[in-house]
Amino acid sequence: MSYLPDFQYDVFISYAHIDNSVRNQNDKGWVTQFYNELVFWITQRIGRSDKFKIWWDEKLSDNHVFTNEIKDAIKNSALLITFSSNAYYESQYCIDELKWFYENTAKGKPGLSINNMYRIYNIRLNNIDNVKWPKECQGTTGYEMFSIANGDRGSLGFPVTPGAKQFTKSIQRLADDIYKLLMEMRKQAEAVKAVVMPAQASSQLRPKVFLQKLPTRF
Repeated sequence: MSYLPDFQYDVFISYAHIDNSVRNQNDKGWVTQFYNELVFWITQRIGRSDKFKIWWDEKLSDNHVFTNEIKDAIKNSALLITFSSNAYYESQYCIDELKWFYENTAKGKPGLSINNMYRIYNIRLNNIDNVKWPKECQGTTGYEMFSIANGDRGSLGFPVTPGAKQFTKSIQRLADDIYKLLMEMRKQAEAVKAVVMPAQASSQLRPKVFLQKLPTRF
């Protein structure tokens, strides 16, 4: 069950297969560990593990097809997590997911931003200048989750090690931000229903008048 009853999923994670690849068969990929940590910290805030739902494909392959099933999952997700990495930007499949969410969210209600909170979260796995980000991620700062050796800011860097101090700090901030936005979206949805339901009840309580046609007398 999702936290937002109007959506099938609270979060859709869009990622490139390479960003979750491992050197050793028994290791867990970076995105897999990211997913596990995010679920843990958000459910700590919600208070229940069965009231938060993420869509992600752990068995994603390099030749995955952008199907109607994926489109429906994106359309029915409240928030999107994307990754700023060379692998992500080289994947047309990932870019299609990002564009599909952006286009569908922009034309519907409540829109892409709610109280200055953006519904697309950009996780920075590489040190890529923001001018090279897709337009759907422009205007945000993103969540820095890369490390650079010897302080060389011109380096592309590598994703921080899951469990490291920087990783935990960033994912806790991300979990806080997601929780705040989910709370606001739920609050607004409940406010709309509170207005609609009395109006519906009022229309049902309107008096009904029945007219019986009497026979004409000559």
